[in-house]
Amino acid sequence: MRKYFLSTIFLLLTFNIISQNNDLIDSIKTLLTEETSDTVIIDHLITIANNYYRNTPDSGIVYAEDALRKSEEANYLPGKARSNRILGLSYAGKSDYDNALPYLFKALEESKKDEDVAYY
Repeated sequence: MRKYFLSTIFLLLTFNIISQNNDLIDSIKTLLTEETSDTVIIDHLITIANNYYRNTPDSGIVYAEDALRKSEEANYLPGKARSNRILGLSYAGKSDYDNALPYLFKALEESKKDEDVAYY
């Protein structure tokens, strides 16, 4: 009986966390349509990608690639580092390590260019 109770609690908490995550993503997508600053748009894309890469890595890849493209156009170093990191983690989540490693190494390389850029 105790196992059943604990399993039920675990499932309810999991669904609650997923629901909160979807609410956050929806809110950030709304902010994207209202924003005009390149760096803020990039940061929003990265936040969305960061929330997707664990459960739906393909969506994480789409948003991280968009953020990386915009970061390169704007020469936004933190965006480049974080986008590459999320791309690497997304590919690793798909067990595609051949594609994951170059992105992770690129993220580390970008982070070393400026000590204010955190590799996270």
